[in-house]
Amino acid sequence: LGGIESEDGRPVGDGPLGDAMKALAAELGIADRITWAGKIPREQVMQAFAQAHVHVVTSLAEGHPTIIWEAMSVGTPTIAFELCGMRDSLCGDCGVKIPVTDIDRMQAQLSAELSALIHDPARRLALAEGAAACGERAHWSHRRGFWNNLYDQAIEHWARKRR
Repeated sequence: LGGIESEDGRPVGDGPLGDAMKALAAELGIADRITWAGKIPREQVMQAFAQAHVHVVTSLAEGHPTIIWEAMSVGTPTIAFELCGMRDSLCGDCGVKIPVTDIDRMQAQLSAELSALIHDPARRLALAEGAAACGERAHWSHRRGFWNNLYDQAIEHWARKRR
C-alpha cells in the first residue's frame, strides 16, 4: 500500500481511491504502519526515488507512466505488469515485467519478485545500474529526437507515395 516513501517514510501521492485505501488499511489491521503523505512537490518525489531500492507499479490502467522513466533517471528499477507502456519501457536490465494473466498468479509473481530482490541484493544492484543506463537512454532529449525522427520518416514516406 505504501509505494514510494518520502524522506520521513510516508507514502507519496494521492488519488480518488485514497479514502478507500485508508479504510482497507484499517480493515487489514495495518493502518498504524502507514502514514499518508498526500501530494508532495516533484523534487521530494525524486528524492524519494533516489532513496528507494525498487519502484512498483501495480496499476492495470496505466498507459505509459512517465514515473517509470523518473525512477530510471535516478537508478531505481521498476517492477510492473507487462502491459501498455510498461511493456515497452522496461527491459530485463532495468526492471521486472510480470505477465498479465489471472489476478492470483499476478499477485503471487509480484510477491515472489519482491522477495527475490530482497534476498538477492546483487541482482537488485545490477537492476539499479541497468535502470540508470536505461534512464539515460530514455531521457527527454533522446525521446524527443526519437519521435521527431519517426515523424520525419512518416512525412518522407507519405511524400514518396504522393509522387
